[in-house]
Amino acid sequence: MLAPLRCLVVDQDAALDVISPAYDALTPPQRTEVARQRPRSWLNVTRSPIRPDQRADDPALIRANRQALVELLGAGLFTEVGPALFLYRLSTDDHHQTAIVGHLPLAAARDGRLLGHEGSQADRVMGLAANLAEVAVTSSPVTATWRQEAAPEAVARARAGARLVVDVTVPGDVRQEIWAVTDPSDIAALAASVSPPPLFIVDGHHRTAAAEHYRAAHPARSPFDDELLVAALPSGELQVSSFHRLVRLDDTAAAWWDRQRGAAGEAGPPVPAGRAVAVVGADGRWVQITLADGDELDVTLLHRQLLEAELGLAPGDPRLSYVPGNFGLEELARRARADGALGFALAPPAVGTVLDLAQAGRSMPPKATFFHPKVRSGVFVRLHDPADRDLLA
Repeated sequence: MLAPLRCLVVDQDAALDVISPAYDALTPPQRTEVARQRPRSWLNVTRSPIRPDQRADDPALIRANRQALVELLGAGLFTEVGPALFLYRLSTDDHHQTAIVGHLPLAAARDGRLLGHEGSQADRVMGLAANLAEVAVTSSPVTATWRQEAAPEAVARARAGARLVVDVTVPGDVRQEIWAVTDPSDIAALAASVSPPPLFIVDGHHRTAAAEHYRAAHPARSPFDDELLVAALPSGELQVSSFHRLVRLDDTAAAWWDRQRGAAGEAGPPVPAGRAVAVVGADGRWVQITLADGDELDVTLLHRQLLEAELGLAPGDPRLSYVPGNFGLEELARRARADGALGFALAPPAVGTVLDLAQAGRSMPPKATFFHPKVRSGVFVRLHDPADRDLLA
C-alpha cells in the first residue's frame, strides 16, 4: 500500500536552516519569531494566522507563503531523489523511532485503508486547502502507524544498504537521519512490512482533510494531488502524551472557577490519572475534577461533560488553545497565568486504546493526542504544479 516516491530532499548543508521546528509545539508568537529569525525555515511556507481576526485562508498570508517557497526553491537547497522509500529516524536521549516515508493514494482516507481518530477544525482545514491550492507544495508528512510492537526486520536490512542523505541534530531537540532506499527488493520488503491495512493517522488529520477538500473542488495538477505524503512507523515505537487544554477566561469560565476554588490547593498540581483531570487557574491554584465514567477517551469526556456543557465552548471555539503534554504541568500553569485562562491537564491515553476507537469508527475532538517526536516539514518536498520545477536553481 505504501509506494515509493520521487521528491526533493533538503541538502545536508541546508538542513539546519530549512527544517521546520514542530509546528504544534510553538505558540503563534513563537512561530512568528522563528520565521523572522530564520528566513530559510520551511515555517515561512506554512505560516498560519497569529491574530484572532485573521482568516486561515487570508490571501495576503497565502501569497507570502508562496513567495517564501519561490525563494527557497531558487536558493538551490534541495536535490531530487528517487523513486525511493525513505527511512526517517528521529532520536532523543531516551527514545528512537524510524518511519518509512512514501505515498498512499488519497482514496485510502475514504475507503478504510487509512483511519483517523480525531475531528478537525474547519478553519484550519480551509487554510491548509487554500495553501495547497496557491502554494502548490506538500512537505509535511501525515504520520501513520500500524499494529506492530517492534520495527520490522526489513527496516534494518534496508538501512544497511541505503544511502544516508541527511544527518542533522537540532540543538536541544532531536537527531534526524534519513536514508534513501532505492533497491527494488528492499522497497518491496519495506512496503510489505506495513501491510495489510488499515493504517491509522497519528498526526495529520487536518492535512488529510485539506487534501481531500482541495481535490474535491479542483482537477488534478499532477499525480501528487491524488496522493498523501506519509511517514509510517509501528505502534510499538510511538510515544504519546495528551494535549492539555487552555480556556481563556470569560464570565462563564470565571464563575465556574469561583465555584471550584474551595477545593483548590496551594501546593503542586494533582497528577491527572484515570478519569481525574487536573485544573489550574490563572491564580496558580489547582483542583482535581473527576469526570463521569464512559467508554471513550478522557479528552472526549472532558469536552462533552465540562468544556461544552458547563463552559459553553463550541467546536473550534477561539477561547480554546492547546499545550502539548510533554511540556509538563508547569508550562500549562505558566500559560494559564500569562493568558488569563484555565488549564485542563489530562493523563496520556494508551496507544492501543486510541487505535481501537479509531477502528471502531469513534471520532475524538481535535488535538486529542500528541505523539512525539514529530516528523518535520521541509525535509521532503513535492511540487504539485509541474511548472514549478522551473523555479529550481
